[in-house]
Amino acid sequence: MLVYLGRGGRDYGNSPLKVMRRQAWEFQAVVAGRIAPVFEDGPAPLRSNRLWVFPPGHPHGWHGDPAADAEVVVFHFPSVAAAFGERVPVGGHLEVALAEEDRARLVDLAARASAELARPHRLTHLRQDHLRLELCLLAVDLAASAPVATASNRVHPAVERAIHWFEQHLSENPGLDAVGRAVGASPAHLRRLFHESLGCAPAEAFRRIRFQRAADAMAETRDTFETIAERCGFGSASAFSRAFKQRMGYPPREWRRGLSPRPVPSRR
Repeated sequence: MLVYLGRGGRDYGNSPLKVMRRQAWEFQAVVAGRIAPVFEDGPAPLRSNRLWVFPPGHPHGWHGDPAADAEVVVFHFPSVAAAFGERVPVGGHLEVALAEEDRARLVDLAARASAELARPHRLTHLRQDHLRLELCLLAVDLAASAPVATASNRVHPAVERAIHWFEQHLSENPGLDAVGRAVGASPAHLRRLFHESLGCAPAEAFRRIRFQRAADAMAETRDTFETIAERCGFGSASAFSRAFKQRMGYPPREWRRGLSPRPVPSRR
C-alpha cells in the first residue's frame, strides 16, 4: 500500500527537511536540480539525477541548492519484499544514479500513482503493489549496473548464513552465541565479519531484522501486538511497544494508525 506520494518542485535549499526517523520505506528521486540527504553527523554533498532508498527508522532529512528548486518524486511504502530489503545495507541506504530514461519513468510512475489515489477503484491496491515492485526492481537493476557505494556490497557467506538462521528463529530472539554455534563460527569471528561486511555489530543487524519484520506484520496483517511481539522475539506487547517507540519515534499503535494514503500535489 502506498502511504505517501510527493512530486514536483521542492525548495530544500531554503526549507530543508529536518533529520527524523520516518515510518515507512522511502524512495526519493531528484529528476531535476540537486538535493541530498542530511544525516545526524551532517549533510551529504548535493547530487543530481539520483534515487535514494531508505528503510523505516533510518534517521535522515533533506537539503538542496538554495539558488534553485529541485524536482523530486517521493514514494513511501510500509513494507517491501524481503528479497529487496536484504539488498539495503544494514544501518544504511541505497543510492543509485539515474539516466534520462530512468527519470522519465519515475515521473510517469508518480503521475499514474497520483491519478490512482485521486480516483481509487477496486484495482488500486493491486496497482500499488505493482508500483512497489517496479520501484524495487528499478533500484536493484540500477544498483547492479552502476552502483553508488554507500556500504560494502560484499557480504561474507558466514554473515549471510547467520542472518538467514536468525530470521528462521526470530521468535526465540537467539543471542550471538546460539547464532555462532548454528553457523560454525565463534562470536568474536562473527563480530569481525559483520563489521567488515555490513559496517555494524551483529546485534544491530539482528535488531533491524526484528523491527522490519514487526513493521511488515503491522502493515500487512491484522495481528495483535502481542502476536507480533512473540513472533518477532520481543517477548511481550509492552516490551515491543517500548522498544519500537525508542527506535522509530512512534509507538506501534500510532504507527499503524498512520498508514493511510496521503497524496501530495505538485508544487510549481
